[in-house]
Amino acid sequence: MPRFAFVNSGTVSDVVESEEQPEGWIPCVDAAPGWTYNGETGQFSPPVLAADPRNITVGSFQRRIGVMTTFAINTSANEICVALRTFVATLRFVNLDDPDTAAMLGMLAINGLPAANAKFPGSGPITQEKIQAILSAPVQESERP
Repeated sequence: MPRFAFVNSGTVSDVVESEEQPEGWIPCVDAAPGWTYNGETGQFSPPVLAADPRNITVGSFQRRIGVMTTFAINTSANEICVALRTFVATLRFVNLDDPDTAAMLGMLAINGLPAANAKFPGSGPITQEKIQAILSAPVQESERP
């Protein structure tokens, strides 16, 4: 059965199947509500889904922590540091709004981790202020997965 889309301001608001074309409706094959319609080309397009704005790459997360502090975490034998780096290594991205992300960083702060390592100048414990900066800084396009 033929399909027809009702387009309002360039966006499909409804689709029906009908033997006859309703007045003001446009023939379509696979359009659905939310799709856009280009009147000049006669093309329907699915909506573009935006990337989650609060997801960042693992590397970007590590840079937010600080390269030297990440090195200290990665070389620490402390079981919290080992657990954190093992968990992060399994991720494709880090969601800054995930409560587990804050909890993970909080475990470091509560325990004064990672310990400063003289081999990595500037490394040292994560603070609550650092956690706030890591989680609240706007996500830059270059940080997105």
